[in-house]
Amino acid sequence: MRPEATAELRRRCNVLIENTTPGDIGTGMSGSKIRFMAALAVIGYPFKEPYQWMDENYIKPVLTQEEFDSDVYDNFINSLFEEAYTKVNKETKNGN
Repeated sequence: MRPEATAELRRRCNVLIENTTPGDIGTGMSGSKIRFMAALAVIGYPFKEPYQWMDENYIKPVLTQEEFDSDVYDNFINSLFEEAYTKVNKETKNGN
């Protein structure tokens, strides 16, 4: 894995955590890993209009299509998804 890619994906995950709410379908906080990966813009943001909190650099691809299609980053992205989903949903349940 490229260190700059994992660092950027982690940064984007932190931005997403700060700007999303539980159950948000568009960011994957409803439990959709596919929507989460789209919200991270792993290979670029796939939808017409990005969220307001996504700047120009955020929506650019981090991985090449070849990297994305391989399984090299799967475990890392899975761990980001679990971390984000747990953190966003736990904070609301705890009233934070």
